[in-house]
Amino acid sequence: MSDIIKLHSKRKKIVETRIKIKTAKQLERHFKGVANHHRIDILLLVSENPNITVDGIAERLNKNFKTISEHTRRLSGLNQSKMTILR
Repeated sequence: MSDIIKLHSKRKKIVETRIKIKTAKQLERHFKGVANHHRIDILLLVSENPNITVDGIAERLNKNFKTISEHTRRLSGLNQSKMTILR
């Protein structure tokens, strides 16, 4: 099952993007992937500082480097939405 969404870019072009609708089981897996207070803290910090390093995250959150490293590894393993831009 997929839907086509039309997105407007800054150049006023319309881009069609095909998005596969996730099943409840797939959504559960994604939610479980971020369902940890360390991972939520990491995501919030990275959203404010996109170029921050793992060492910088550990320092800013005042957490052990190994702990932060493991949680960032788990976050990076999550599948992101696969979007195909149709031209």
